[in-house]
Amino acid sequence: MSKLLLTILAMPNTKPVVDNPDVVNYVHNKAKTVGLVNVLQVGAVTKNQEGKELADIEGMVKAGIPAISEDGKSVMNAQLYREAMEKAAKLGIVVLAHCEDKNLVNGGVMNEDEHARELGLKGITNSVEDIIVARDIMLSHDTGAKLHLCHCSTEDSVMMVDLAKQKNVKVTVLPGKVSKFKVKALSGGKINCTWKKQKYNNVKCQIQAANNSKFKKSMSSKTYPYLKNGKWTGKGLKRKKTFYFRIREVAKIGGKTYTGAWSSVKKVKIK
Repeated sequence: MSKLLLTILAMPNTKPVVDNPDVVNYVHNKAKTVGLVNVLQVGAVTKNQEGKELADIEGMVKAGIPAISEDGKSVMNAQLYREAMEKAAKLGIVVLAHCEDKNLVNGGVMNEDEHARELGLKGITNSVEDIIVARDIMLSHDTGAKLHLCHCSTEDSVMMVDLAKQKNVKVTVLPGKVSKFKVKALSGGKINCTWKKQKYNNVKCQIQAANNSKFKKSMSSKTYPYLKNGKWTGKGLKRKKTFYFRIREVAKIGGKTYTGAWSSVKKVKIK
């Protein structure tokens, strides 16, 4: 593992919550003892992630945290979050944001669309993400804090980040995962790769095909960039060979390129 992963950021939503330098030191010392990868612990924004009182951000920075996050939730108190961003800007660390207005979730369990209605399940609207993205970007602009949006999955949130970059706000973004990715072998050496279409112009998909499940660059791995129409036929792949496929989002925002996480791997034998 140490040859594949050099450094990881450990999120603070653990038991106990990482909200003070003692827990930060424990994680860092434990990681050094085990010695598999380099671990940088992220600190919580608030004590016990309860959103009521700021954690010991200064103390955790002295212990070595590179960022703060309320990972898995948003700090709903905007004034408290502003104070955290002011501290982050002063101390030179990044704020990692999970943008979700928990009040607007209101018992929803999946994206609000026709599929949710067919299943009779309560949906979650895009505004749940968009409202917090807008708030966090404005607070970043006001405080000068470096903001990273960990899950950017709506059209409006992408547009807001693009606008913020044009105004030199210190914001970066991680695109979401591609959904409904399927691969099926067809006759004549073709395949049918499908996925949920991207709704916005500056976010497209990137497919990688390889003859090994680890996608080593030294073997027959090829990247097919910026596919947007939700379908691909596998042109150029050799017949009677087994290939592995994966896909991810690629977003161009404010002149920079951001890549999402790779999907699960699909294994198909070309006919």
